[in-house]
Amino acid sequence: MRWKRRSGNRSQASNSVQPGHLMPFGSQEARARGRVLIVGHDYWPKSGAASLRLGLLSACLRGDGYAIDAVTTAEQGAGNGARTEIGPNAERVRICSTLAGLPSRRLSRLASMSLSAAAQIIRRRYDAVIIDPPPIVAAPLITLATIRGSVSMFYYSDSWAGVAQTSEKRALRAASSLFGALEKWSAKRSDLTIAVTPSLEKRARAWAGERVTLVENGTDLDAFSLTGPPWNSPPSFPDRFFVYAGTTGFVHGAEIFIEAADRLWRMGEDFGLVYVGYGAELGRVKDRAARCRGPVLFLDRQPKTVVASLFRSSRGALSSMRPIPAYEDARPTKTMAGMSCGAPAIYSAEGAMADEIRRNGLGFVSPWEVSGTAESMQRALNLSPSELHEMRVRCSRYAQQHFDQADKSQSIARLLESLMERK
Repeated sequence: MRWKRRSGNRSQASNSVQPGHLMPFGSQEARARGRVLIVGHDYWPKSGAASLRLGLLSACLRGDGYAIDAVTTAEQGAGNGARTEIGPNAERVRICSTLAGLPSRRLSRLASMSLSAAAQIIRRRYDAVIIDPPPIVAAPLITLATIRGSVSMFYYSDSWAGVAQTSEKRALRAASSLFGALEKWSAKRSDLTIAVTPSLEKRARAWAGERVTLVENGTDLDAFSLTGPPWNSPPSFPDRFFVYAGTTGFVHGAEIFIEAADRLWRMGEDFGLVYVGYGAELGRVKDRAARCRGPVLFLDRQPKTVVASLFRSSRGALSSMRPIPAYEDARPTKTMAGMSCGAPAIYSAEGAMADEIRRNGLGFVSPWEVSGTAESMQRALNLSPSELHEMRVRCSRYAQQHFDQADKSQSIARLLESLMERK
């Protein structure tokens, strides 16, 4: 069913508070319809695909009268102090500190978030608890939420087991079976599992049957559109450039664009690359960029307005996926956000998204390898002004018709609300 979109600004659910204000955690209105806890490694004030999905779901639930609490981890380099702030949907967001004594900062952040969320579930009875991966966080918190009588929802947006199986790190490969078992536990124990791809849906249905629903990823069409200001580029940076905006994890293989660009630079092409975001493999990408001949600009996570302006001004939105079976039907948010702003897709992967781009003339596709990626980038550089304009309009129009995350979030909210009303 397609749910009717609400009128008005979905990103601001209340006029009585302003984002960023410090507030006592869990101190929302007594007359709320109910109370929901959202737990996610990436949530406001961070940007990213998970933050976008969870934020729009929060806005839908808040608009339906539910009070929202959220627990997340701090931005890398943001300091170790825990704090609670008001988010853009008038939710109370607990931004956790780093837990001392653990071998990695990522693990320490996840542990801190888990403990904070567990304490909140024990302290306060929630009508529903929504948990985004990783499974090492989801499995115990879903169990605790069930014990406390809350409706639990597992947002199955990623398979850690699938990534770990193909990792270059031996320890992660060894942990893939554990991750798989925790994903199975999370789906089996939750009242509702939302899978974002058909393969994740199939995997979860084997564990949880009809309690699994497929809701594929979209993007925020209010934030990402063809209309808006261009990017204010640094002096001397090329007018023609490509944008990679989002996570640079192992599965993405984002260094492929550095390799392809360097091949084109050695052939005399004049253009730049802009990488925006974060990720475990960003250091590898930077190391490779330091050895190439052309201009590469790295930016930390940026507000949606800045990312949208980059896409509008670019020759294409870069996105890639290594040939990992678990991700053949992935729909990268960075691709959809770029197309929403009129940036042709430069997509280095095979699978469902590649087929969709080819079929609808939304950009240029190749397997995840250097020569094909270089050819895609060169084809985008060779577009005439009229051809580029035509493709920009086609990409934006297609995105408006097919990639609306707000509609998808509304459908999830309705499913969750029906479960809360029956509980």
